[in-house]
Amino acid sequence: MVIDTEDVNKWADIIRDYFLGGIVPGDVVMIKGKRMASPLISILQDKIFSAGAIADINIIAPDNYRGQVWGASIARCGSVEQIQRIPKWHRFRYEAMTKYIEIMEAEIQELFENLSKETAIELAKADLPHRQLKLSKLWVITIFPTKACADMGGMALDKFTKIIVRALTIVP
Repeated sequence: MVIDTEDVNKWADIIRDYFLGGIVPGDVVMIKGKRMASPLISILQDKIFSAGAIADINIIAPDNYRGQVWGASIARCGSVEQIQRIPKWHRFRYEAMTKYIEIMEAEIQELFENLSKETAIELAKADLPHRQLKLSKLWVITIFPTKACADMGGMALDKFTKIIVRALTIVP
């Protein structure tokens, strides 16, 4: 199902104006999400640039869990030492942002099954400083309707999308 552009515009306005308190020219707004959320990412990006601010688009891998630093691939194929070697630019990116938007979709939970306790702990440790930086800024997390999300709710995608869009576009 394609979400109506008018609804996506309204949704982006609510995120910008209500949850983030507006956007000003000095802002650097990170928008983090997966490629599936591109309709919302594109409109948010336009609104941020139109306000004179900077949009930092952070497209994450499909195996990424809740916007963490690393996805499941490093947990399956890498080592603890690799998990600990987060590139310095990654932290700088989080320090530079003034506001944060995360667009969640259904995660591929199976990719994280059967991790060793040590690996799971190291993934969480690697993410902690970045999570703390996110939470120290104005932030919002929203959901983008996908078939996987609808399936988890036991609904058809059209019905799920209508419920999500209606809930997210009610003017506060």
